Amino acid sequence: MRNFLIILFSICISSIYAQTYSTESLKKNIKSVQINNYFKAPHYPVISLDEDEFVTLKFDDLSNKEETYTYKIVHCSAEWKDSNLSESEYLDGFYSGYISPKNTSTNTYFPYDHYELNFPNEDCKPIISGNYVILIYEDNNELPILSACFSVVEPKVVLNANATPLTVLSYKDTYQQVDIEVDYADYNISQPSNELKILVRQNQRIDNQVLLSDANYYEHKKVRYQNNKNLIFEAGNDYRSFDISSEYILSEQVESIEYFKPYFHATLYPDVCRKPRESYYHPDVNGRYIVNLQNSWDSDSEADYYFTHFKLPIEEPFFNAQVYIIGEITGNKLSKEGLMTYNPQTKAYEKDMLLKQGGYNYLYAVVPYGFTSTALSKTNNTQVMGQVEGNAWEAENEYAIYVYHRPFGSRYDKLIAFSTIQ
Repeated sequence: MRNFLIILFSICISSIYAQTYSTESLKKNIKSVQINNYFKAPHYPVISLDEDEFVTLKFDDLSNKEETYTYKIVHCSAEWKDSNLSESEYLDGFYSGYISPKNTSTNTYFPYDHYELNFPNEDCKPIISGNYVILIYEDNNELPILSACFSVVEPKVVLNANATPLTVLSYKDTYQQVDIEVDYADYNISQPSNELKILVRQNQRIDNQVLLSDANYYEHKKVRYQNNKNLIFEAGNDYRSFDISSEYILSEQVESIEYFKPYFHATLYPDVCRKPRESYYHPDVNGRYIVNLQNSWDSDSEADYYFTHFKLPIEEPFFNAQVYIIGEITGNKLSKEGLMTYNPQTKAYEKDMLLKQGGYNYLYAVVPYGFTSTALSKTNNTQVMGQVEGNAWEAENEYAIYVYHRPFGSRYDKLIAFSTIQ
């Protein structure tokens, strides 16, 4: 029995260390988790190693207990797993510390405590590039209540990239293709096929992200990822938007905002399916959301939380498939928080979310059971965006490209280039 428990414990520990990190709340009372480059928000949480930049992590605790939490900074691999470096190998200073509420909510029906943490700070700073995660813990609890991912880049190579309609005739109207060139003329890479990794994300999404190691073309001091089947993405459509920044002024997509004791409820107009290939131009922020309360001095602590009601009318539920709301609103992935339920009485997919006042972007994905990716190279060429959103190559998507380098004998992945294209 003792041996069994030891083995079980070892398995649990191994699974913890092997987990893949993402930015998300891991406890129901933790909401509105966001991390951004402070000087470029809203944008990717990427800072330069040798520049005076920092990321800011923000979140709310709806338990209203004014808890003091602890945090820990962990270095990660290109796959967003623990790199297993010692703290002294990636940080100058303390790798953990305390975080107390910055503000308590003011004049809100839904009370909460607002927290913020900057990194680097006076207690610690990174000494190497790569991926990092901030983990927030309750006292005496080994499991974090949230994780927040960011990256530190040390530019060493020249990165060129572009996104174009797919050249394959049968898919050219509904897909986009990313081509990448890495020029390392001023940087030493001995074996690029073994030392380089390229991560590509479409609109910050991690459900269809691509991590590549092998390039299509190798030249003197250059590698190219061109006409690469793994860099083909569903074009989708421009994001749907709504704004609940004010209880008095309704935005275009908001049908009503009403107070039902003890909280506010925001009901969105029923959404409609977009026609295949039909592009609906909406000014958007590529899936992000922005906390905002109109006429407020401090939206972070004065914005209230609304129960927000989504509805997608469909005559019959999709066969052997589920409908998800995706965007930063659901952690940019296919998450439990974004899974909708079909209501046969209303003949619609429905979802209720507790959201902080502000402006939001979102899309609907129809995902077959067991299917987790939308890349064309994956199983059955499944289009998860096409059935509700439509696919149009003209859609304005933002692609983030990360270039990692692990020299022979090194124990971690350097981030040597980062760029975004549209």
